[in-house]
Amino acid sequence: MGQMRKRHSATFKAKVALEAARQQEMVSELAKEHQVHPVQISQCKRQLLDGIEALFEPGSASRRPNPDKLQAELYEKIGRLQMELAWVKKTRLLAERHRHFKQPDLVSWSCLPPSVRSLGEPRLGLTARRPAPPRSGPT
Repeated sequence: MGQMRKRHSATFKAKVALEAARQQEMVSELAKEHQVHPVQISQCKRQLLDGIEALFEPGSASRRPNPDKLQAELYEKIGRLQMELAWVKKTRLLAERHRHFKQPDLVSWSCLPPSVRSLGEPRLGLTARRPAPPRSGPT
């Protein structure tokens, strides 16, 4: 069976990327020393060099969200979603109860003779009537 895939922490990747950026040792030597593939070291180094400018841009610290503010917003959203869910459940329950009392009794409907059943099922608030025959004669 193969080896388990290793997951390296961000601090380990930063350490290896800094050593590769210093260029004091070759990438293959660093790979042997830290027991990682040379491509991984190159990727970490490239990621480090691509993102280093963002550290020195003005306002970079203000772009990071305040964890307390973020937590408060998330709790507020959770509360709102819980209220909405409770409302939906309540509305659904009321609708089911309403439907339960408004539906005709299907058992008694099936017990009717076929001649009556051919008229169609009764609708809520409507009575089943046959249309009046057309009148013949002078108007």
